[in-house]
Formats: sequence, C-alpha cells, structure tokens
Amino acid sequence: WVVFTTDDGIPNGNINSIVEDSIGNIWIATSNGTARFDGNKWDTFTVADGLTGNNVQTIMVDNQWRLWFGTNSGVNVIDMAWSVLERPFENSWQITTKDGIVSDNIQAILEDGNGRLWLGTSSRGVNFSDRSWQIFTTESGLADNSITAITEDKIGNLWVGTLNGLCRNSAFGIPNSEEWDVFTIADGLPGNEVRSLTVDKSGNVWVGTDKGIGVFDGIGFHQYTQRDGLSSNSVNTLATDSAGNIWAGTGVFIGEPDPFERFVGLSKFDGTNWFRIPAIDAIASTLFED
Repeated sequence: WVVFTTDDGIPNGNINSIVEDSIGNIWIATSNGTARFDGNKWDTFTVADGLTGNNVQTIMVDNQWRLWFGTNSGVNVIDMAWSVLERPFENSWQITTKDGIVSDNIQAILEDGNGRLWLGTSSRGVNFSDRSWQIFTTESGLADNSITAITEDKIGNLWVGTLNGLCRNSAFGIPNSEEWDVFTIADGLPGNEVRSLTVDKSGNVWVGTDKGIGVFDGIGFHQYTQRDGLSSNSVNTLATDSAGNIWAGTGVFIGEPDPFERFVGLSKFDGTNWFRIPAIDAIASTLFED
C-alpha cells in the first residue's frame, strides 16, 4: 500500500469519491475541496479556485470525458480538452438552483446510457435532465428524499439508493412517477440505509447498506454479512474491478476473541468467497480502479 495524507498535499483524509480523467490524472473529492494527482504531486482546489462548494461529495466522468463535481453548494463541470491545467475551475460550468435544479446539495451524479443526467440531492430527491430538469421525490414514489447513490444496470434500469430503501425505475424511455419500485428489508435487503451501488459483470446489482450487502439477481436478494467474511456489516462503498471481483469498503474488523486481530475496512469477493484485507486500522469510504 502507498498511503497519501495531508502531508502529501491532499485536503483531508475524508475521501468521498475517486476518478481518473482523460489524461490520466487522479481526482479525489473531500470535505475540504478536491485534489488532482498527476503522478508526482497533489494540487488542491477550493471555492477560492472556482468550486461551488468545498464539501465535494461526488465526482463523475461523462462520456465526453467531462468531470462533474457535486458539492454542498452546486455542481461544477470541467472539460480537460479546454480547461487551463493550472486553473481548471476558472471558467468551469456551474449548475445551481438558479439553473433549475431542486437543491444545491448534490450527493450523487450519473449519466445514463442515453446521455441523460441524474443528480441525487441530500434532502430534495432526484433531479433528472433530458434537456429540461424534472424532479422525483417521495411524492413521485421514491423511498426517501435523501439520495446516497445512483447507478444503471446492464438492461437500462435506473437504481437509486436512499436512507430508507432502494428504488428502481424500469421505464426505458422518459422516466415517470409510476415506474418506481421500492425495495426494503421486507424484500430482502439487509438494511434500509443504502450507501453504495455497483453492477457486476453478470448484471447483478450489489447494494451496500448499514447492515451488510444485498445482491439483486433479477428475482430477489442474496445477503452477505460479517458472518460470510465481510470486515464489517457497515458497508460504505462497493466497486467492481476489471477481473470481476467485488470490493467492499467497510468499517474496521476487530477479531474475536483476539482484539489484536484487526483488518482494514476492505473486503474482496472473488465470486465464491470473501477475503478480508489485512492492513492498518482504517475505514474505507470509497474505492476506485485506475
């Protein structure tokens, strides 16, 4: 493991998201700005550099390699093709409530397979854009208005994680309120607080919750918890790597009866078994394969 801390130039250790841009730079989202790693050094950017807010909660790369930064105060969009390397946010496109979105507090961003944009907010539901902004909330059929994660499966279903359940929209055209299905612990989820979503190579949807992982195979949910080998039932993030393995970032595992048996909050599933990753104590909050 190579460890980067504030001593190396990152804004802080609270990492919310990691992406790679079109020229190979690594970008991280933190609660005190965003930072870019060019392979040698970290450069940090904050509201003083043009960010809408310092609490950067998510970063998304769209199909044109533009970077979308969701903050507590709106969205920034930069295009590496024309932005100034030293000052990427100087002329960035900013999206706030003044432009029609329902909230400036953005926790999740997705570009779907049709090029449409989805913004998940902290308390006002989902914004959907297909040339104009639409809003989906609990009144439209969502489980909760606090959106934690958004993904799209291999057949075009949209999945939205909330603090009170999982939602699926199966409308392959323009989504509407009648198309939302809600899944909770009553349907097989291990917990209602959804924190992360990923889709595996077979098209199954993996759901990280506060009480373990639920895997939807198109019919129902299969659960994985600490009894199956997870480092912790508190699952903060999920990722699928190029080999098809599933990685789960969780709370720290403390062994029983030996409290000195400790594992970083990171587990890998190879399709058959879970493996806890030994390392220093740490809670894994986001995962990324470059």
